[in-house]
Amino acid sequence: MKGLHTGTEKAAPAWKEWRREFCWEEEPVLAVSGVRLELPEGIPGLRRLERWCRRLEGAWAARWERELYPRACTAARQAREVSHPFRPWEASLTGAVTLHTPECLSLYYDAAERTGGPHGVTLRQGSAWALPGGSPLTLGELFPPGFRWRAWALAEVERQLRARLSAGESWFAPDWEARLPRSFDPEHFYLTEAGPVIYFPLYSIAPYAEGIPAFSLAIPGQKENTPEE
Repeated sequence: MKGLHTGTEKAAPAWKEWRREFCWEEEPVLAVSGVRLELPEGIPGLRRLERWCRRLEGAWAARWERELYPRACTAARQAREVSHPFRPWEASLTGAVTLHTPECLSLYYDAAERTGGPHGVTLRQGSAWALPGGSPLTLGELFPPGFRWRAWALAEVERQLRARLSAGESWFAPDWEARLPRSFDPEHFYLTEAGPVIYFPLYSIAPYAEGIPAFSLAIPGQKENTPEE
């Protein structure tokens, strides 16, 4: 579990973990783990965020029990019929609070599924909320009024991507230039003390080995806020 970046000494959000094993004819076929975000008391605006978290956490748990579990049972039965070993499938939901200040709380969830193939699949859901009111923040709200933030953000991501390629730090798809604008979703972001981080879905602009590509942005006109070591 990733740690918190907190801007104050007040009570911080905490993650509670849970695990569950599903079996078919007493054989484990699916191992599931998840998290539940517990939020501090006394901030009315956090109740809306709490409901959002419960819906998301519950949706993944329901999917794994109602959809993935029956599929795992079928796969185990088919493997047994041909005398092949069956490795239990795995599904997990993890989370990270990336920013917590009196004015904002931001986080993301990663839902991962491994169903017997060479690679798993991970989906990320980021979110940012204004405090104390508890309204969700959009990426555009973080930029000065009238600023062409979408074009600027894409240009900044492209600049960073080229720098990574030049340094040999990362690998991206040969046609990443065409994929980049198609894959950009302004809802795919979260906040850190240094600014917003834009991320792209697994496989969208890079091979599996690169994971979920993420790019940190420094909003024009704002003083850099680098966390102390």
